Amino acid sequence: AFFLCMIEKWLDEELLIRTVVENNLVSLLYETHRRHIDRMKHIFLEDTALDAQQADYLAAVLANIIPAALTVWYQHGKTESPEEIYRAVSKSLRIIEKEL
Repeated sequence: AFFLCMIEKWLDEELLIRTVVENNLVSLLYETHRRHIDRMKHIFLEDTALDAQQADYLAAVLANIIPAALTVWYQHGKTESPEEIYRAVSKSLRIIEKEL
């Protein structure tokens, strides 16, 4: 899964994550993902029937997930594996879908 691959790549950047989280600069991660929003749309929307507006909302949510997950991982003492993060985020999204 692409999301799992992204988590694995980001966890290799532990010093960067620490610096960003400890200095309250997580928005930099979000902005980085937003700069690549067209690529994210292409990857995640390839086989969906979303219109352009719906695709924008999905891409914005996706751009926020990685910075949020990395922040929680760091706050948890960097204890979870990429697979555990993936499962936790997936479960969270299922709960959100059910409750919305």
